Amino acid sequence: MFQPALFGKYYLYERIAVGGMAEIYKAKMYGVDGFEKNMVVKQILPQYARNKDFITMFVDEAKITVSLQHGNIVPVYELGQIDGVYYLSMDLIDGKNLGELLDAGLDRNLRLSVPHALYIACEILAGLDYAHRKTDERGNPLGIVHRDVSPQNVLVSYEGEVKIVDFGIARAATKVHSTQAGVIKGKFGYMSPEQAMGKDVDARSDVFAAGILLYEMLTLERLFYSETDVVTLDRVKRADVPTPSRTNPNLPPQLDAIVFKALARRPEDRYQSAGEMRLAISRFLYQLPVEASAKTLAGYLKQLFREELEQRRKQPPIQMPAPAPASPPRAQLIASAPAIPVPPAAPAPAPVAVAPAAPRPAPRPVAPVGPESLFGEGSLGAPAGPAAPAADAGLSLPSLEDEAVDDDFSFRRAARRARWIGIAVAMAALALGVVFLGGPIVRMLSGDSAGTNRLAQQSLGSLVVRSRPTGASVYFGNQKVGTTDVRIGDIDPKKEYELVLTLEGYPPYSRKIVPADFKPEAEMTIQVFKDWTADALK
Repeated sequence: MFQPALFGKYYLYERIAVGGMAEIYKAKMYGVDGFEKNMVVKQILPQYARNKDFITMFVDEAKITVSLQHGNIVPVYELGQIDGVYYLSMDLIDGKNLGELLDAGLDRNLRLSVPHALYIACEILAGLDYAHRKTDERGNPLGIVHRDVSPQNVLVSYEGEVKIVDFGIARAATKVHSTQAGVIKGKFGYMSPEQAMGKDVDARSDVFAAGILLYEMLTLERLFYSETDVVTLDRVKRADVPTPSRTNPNLPPQLDAIVFKALARRPEDRYQSAGEMRLAISRFLYQLPVEASAKTLAGYLKQLFREELEQRRKQPPIQMPAPAPASPPRAQLIASAPAIPVPPAAPAPAPVAVAPAAPRPAPRPVAPVGPESLFGEGSLGAPAGPAAPAADAGLSLPSLEDEAVDDDFSFRRAARRARWIGIAVAMAALALGVVFLGGPIVRMLSGDSAGTNRLAQQSLGSLVVRSRPTGASVYFGNQKVGTTDVRIGDIDPKKEYELVLTLEGYPPYSRKIVPADFKPEAEMTIQVFKDWTADALK
């Protein structure tokens, strides 16, 4: 169970969520003369931190995103490391993500209006266009692509601001092999066709993703989502888009052309920039008789979440501890935004947060729930279903020692490392508690290792995936883990997973990996071999 804790100069007082790559916390940052600021801190999970390739790319990307200063992008203030834990700190946006907004509108029969949908799309595109055009000091394009423009990464504040979060992080995450369960399944439904096929992407991939968001805001229906990843990916690759005005008869037919151009299958047939798409939408928006602005959007949001806001106003303020001491000796600042101005002796303005934030009286669950939620984040793990047949029999597979197989990270090694980090942090917290704050702070920073110990002690399995031809993209646990041939190490055998293989020119392949597949007598190793060439002979 989470307990509030000091983390360098940050006081982590609420855990918002645990994602596929990081744990996300609401935090207070302290400065001189009683200055404090509401922030969000993202701590990178141990299995990513031990991967040198990921850390190198993550740091390089984060250094770029720290420089992004735009009204439609959540600013990243700092990238650092404390006791081996890499983290990002950013603004706390007081509002909801786009998925939560759309779901609440459907639940309360207060659906998002067409003008507001167009306004939000324009704001998203303004932020994307700024990032895509960003250059270095010498005027060279940085080539920034978000790669994960989805409802969870678009935040709408109670003041009507629209902001994009997590620029640059998605690229690093896609380069890492991971068997972490619980990654948001819906993300497949927001890829571009070229991204789903594993090709190189540019700014036009983000334009396609923005087109998906526009379609879904206008029709209030998911565009490519399916119950299985393989079907979702196939729909994305084909890019078959229903006519929006037929799905929602209340839409002006003139919007169909804008949506179809944004969602063209070939990048060269789309809008060639986010700015071009924004101009087309804004021209239509400003011809409408109904106003759509930050002010009207704020009014809609406050009406939609009126009860939550009223409950929050009744809550007492958070009781904060004494200001934290300076960053410990093992803290390292890697990159930071321009200095945050510090007023002489006044608290920062009201909090402004990161998805998926929730009102304080009813803290969000750690994990997203509800695959049935139309625009929600999906559920942990793969969906339940009948056990798939065993791997193809009668195939002679070379031994692992005779063939190079990409090795994935190990849950066991990650858990062991996390346990030692927890012990070190607990010892440091004990010393700090005795000298400064006494017993309470020691309790704050201890007692979180039960899950780690359980994971480290149980018998784990592994999965070897091969294909003919090789080079197929492998998706496992709802996330890309590499290309064939690949070994996925130390899998929790008590969970269900979906394995998906895609290779350009061949139909996608999928099967369930269920607990019954793991056999102790086979050393808990499952081997899967997909032979597309044999299929062609049938």
